[in-house]
Amino acid sequence: PIMGAGAFIMSQWTQIPYLTIVAVSFIPALIYFLSVTFFIHFRARKRGIAPLSASELPDIRETVREGWHFAIPIAVLVGTLIYGFTPTFAAAIGTASIVVASWLNKNTRMHIGDIVDALALGARNMITTGIILLCAGIIVGVVLMVGVGIKFSLLISAIAGSSVLITVVLIAIASLILGMGLPVTASYIVLAVLAAPALTSLGVSLIAAHLLIFWYSQDANVTPPVCLAAYSAAGIAGANPLRTGFESW
Repeated sequence: PIMGAGAFIMSQWTQIPYLTIVAVSFIPALIYFLSVTFFIHFRARKRGIAPLSASELPDIRETVREGWHFAIPIAVLVGTLIYGFTPTFAAAIGTASIVVASWLNKNTRMHIGDIVDALALGARNMITTGIILLCAGIIVGVVLMVGVGIKFSLLISAIAGSSVLITVVLIAIASLILGMGLPVTASYIVLAVLAAPALTSLGVSLIAAHLLIFWYSQDANVTPPVCLAAYSAAGIAGANPLRTGFESW
């Protein structure tokens, strides 16, 4: 769930099945969620933020009864991917299953107008994503045509030698610079072209190299001064963006 569209792009880029990427990413994702949970818990206790009282918590049975059908589209999406269908087909079937699942509860039932509005909203949101991927594609095309990717990988290899650790550190630094102002997916695409060959040339497996690069491509979102995710979170919480960036980094 923290990989988003990047997992599908990684699957197409490396020709590794999506299910394999999900399976390999499961333990790191679990560690990530646990670390965030513990961080929030201890920070809240340190600052004296009390949890919700029992009367303020929603009733579990009522919540499950009213919202169990929302799990159906997720199950359909994951199931179609597991059975080997393309991400495009899985997304289409998953989208259709959302409409069908909404009919199972009168409070969430979608009508023709709701479906049209949802499709229009999805199209508007995809415009931004499409523009980002288009720009990333242009960057990747230019990099491949002029050979910058090969030169960049050779430069990393020349500095790091045969040390995997130094190579990883250099890629981390590059991710902070190249990922400034870019969303995770676009940052991953750029880094996959520039840095992945340097790792694979040292014997690192293809999936490990790309997962490492994908993880580092998220750093720029929370690294000051250009920390888009920190600015978004600070706007919601009413906090200082730079302090939020340093805290998350």
